[in-house]
Amino acid sequence: MTMTGAPRAGAAKVALFDCDGLLVATEKLFTVAEAEIFARRGRTFEPKHKREILGQPITEVGRRMAVMLGVP
Repeated sequence: MTMTGAPRAGAAKVALFDCDGLLVATEKLFTVAEAEIFARRGRTFEPKHKREILGQPITEVGRRMAVMLGVP
């Protein structure tokens, strides 16, 4: 925004937060990231892991993944 409060040319006018993947299909990308986290620790990210974290808040996903990977 400018000092007058008017938006700058080309500036974003809205922001969209789609935390549940309803509007933007982000789940596949998140799964790729989860698999990479597991791979970096020598593990395979399996469907059973996905079932355990799907639909959970991100803080719970982190906690559960830490438990799955034996990370303190």
